[in-house]
Amino acid sequence: MTARLQPETLALVLGAATNEEPTADVDLALRANISGNRNELGVKPRTVTLKWQDGAAPDGYQQSGTLIVPILTEALWDAVEADVTTGTYLGGAVDVVAKTPEFKK
Repeated sequence: MTARLQPETLALVLGAATNEEPTADVDLALRANISGNRNELGVKPRTVTLKWQDGAAPDGYQQSGTLIVPILTEALWDAVEADVTTGTYLGGAVDVVAKTPEFKK
């Protein structure tokens, strides 16, 4: 199974680590839903919710908005702490405000 990853998803930096593409193949008998709500059937990725630091939102993004980004490796997921970890997304400074684990239904 393959999924197209947005370049900005791969460029996310949290702490000192980038959101690298996993190297292992995924072999699931379930459909993976990367978008949509968590009530639909399938696998939902682990994600972080990011909030822009003051004045850091790039063009096209609301300063007061949040952004949900999938975390692609277990190592990065384990290293991230909500309300502690900071990083950059599209050159803008962000704070991690929440983590949502993988979910299958």
